[in-house]
Amino acid sequence: MIIPKYWAEEKITKQLGGSQEDRVNRFKKVYSKQHLNKPNFDSSDPNAILSYAQKLIDGVSEIKEAIKASKSKQITISRFGWSDISQQDAHNVALKRIEEAFEQIEVGKDVIRKELRVAYNGSDGVPIREEVVAKYDDVIITRNPYGSLCLNTPDVLFADIDYLNTYTEFSVYPILSIVGFLIFGQYIFFPEIYTFSMIVGIIGILSIMGGKIFAYKKNNPKADKTPEALALKTIERFSESNPEWHLRIYKTPAGLRILVMHDIFNVESSIDIFEALDTDYNYINMCKLQDCFRARVSPKPWRIGPTFREDNKIYPQGADGLWPVKEEFMEERKIWIKEYDELAINFASCKFLKAIGGTMVHPKAEAVRKIHDEYCRSDRDLEMA
Repeated sequence: MIIPKYWAEEKITKQLGGSQEDRVNRFKKVYSKQHLNKPNFDSSDPNAILSYAQKLIDGVSEIKEAIKASKSKQITISRFGWSDISQQDAHNVALKRIEEAFEQIEVGKDVIRKELRVAYNGSDGVPIREEVVAKYDDVIITRNPYGSLCLNTPDVLFADIDYLNTYTEFSVYPILSIVGFLIFGQYIFFPEIYTFSMIVGIIGILSIMGGKIFAYKKNNPKADKTPEALALKTIERFSESNPEWHLRIYKTPAGLRILVMHDIFNVESSIDIFEALDTDYNYINMCKLQDCFRARVSPKPWRIGPTFREDNKIYPQGADGLWPVKEEFMEERKIWIKEYDELAINFASCKFLKAIGGTMVHPKAEAVRKIHDEYCRSDRDLEMA
């Protein structure tokens, strides 16, 4: 996990390839080789004629390749640089990365000429592009592209569960997909029986759905089927399979959040855990890109007041909303943050529900919990946003 304080972007244009004199000399060398090696052959022999013609063709190709290889090209490379030390150090990193890119080009490798300015492209070797607001050892609080604060930790496992991704006790979507595909296929290839197939298909779907609903209600007469209850059931099943795990469960505006307390982890080894908990796919991808665990610890702007809701106002950072902010937007941005902070203090980002499983607490996880709970105001009687 790298979230640098200083950023720089540099661009260098170079002329690659030989000079005009180099290209002329290469041509002379190849041309002379072709004529000096001109064979003597029997003009009455068709095979000899064809063989010589092929050598001439090969010679032309060799000349073309020689000219192409030495052709002068102007190439521009731009790269980002970053540092926790100074702006100059970030500048030096950018220049070094540009030189490395030119070295790759000179040995025939394809490289990206211009790096994209995006928030999260860790897969391309570029760190998280967010303002660093505070640091607590290796726990870093940043301000994300739409203005909320986020906690970033390299080894304390958070998992966000979005209710939209929570599975119900039964699902007819695969059945609907298969039947729909079959009906569509019959409409294309066997239109004469399309209407009959559609009626049979609808009756079949309704029968399956009715049977599953009846069976579920019969076996679970008092089951709580709210999204929160279903998500909690998934977590509890995971806990039953891993009784030594200490899990803290928080309620968020869109779902649940898990904080694992008994041990520390890394993202690469946590994918199976994410999947077992039905973790939000976007959250998993974000963790992969950033190589860290992450939790939003302040409200989303459009949830906390009419000023931010009316026009979905995002704090000014230039056209792309990324850090570092252009100088001409800095003053306006400071005003935005002041207004946001004054409203955000009246809201919680999540609320603590309960802890389940084991009781072991890893010191690092406990330190992160304290930071998380304080920023989120998770133990206060406040509206969530």
